[in-house]
Amino acid sequence: MVGAARGAAFRSGWGRTDRGDPGAGPRDGGRPLVLQAYGLTERETRVAQLVLLGLSTDEIVDRLLITTLTVQQHLKAVFDKIGVHSRRELVARVFAQHYLPRMAGAAGEANDRGAVGT
Repeated sequence: MVGAARGAAFRSGWGRTDRGDPGAGPRDGGRPLVLQAYGLTERETRVAQLVLLGLSTDEIVDRLLITTLTVQQHLKAVFDKIGVHSRRELVARVFAQHYLPRMAGAAGEANDRGAVGT
């Protein structure tokens, strides 16, 4: 969608919904627990998810049918709420706070099981 057609979609409100991609959570608050802890809005959560999946701003624009400026505004709000300054920091923070401890725990359990069998 380009030019006038895209502008018409935004004015009509049609461009404000997801395309129903599999990663989108239900509208009833089914947002990922990892991101719920930060108090993000539904749309901020969706933008953050797409960043965590490695999508560029242009890809997010195409996926969510919103403007580049809107993506940037959502990212600024996400960064402020999470306390980071870049996409790279966002990924590192989420990974370090939520996934690294699980990985360390799983590794410890695996070592414990290995020690028992020796």
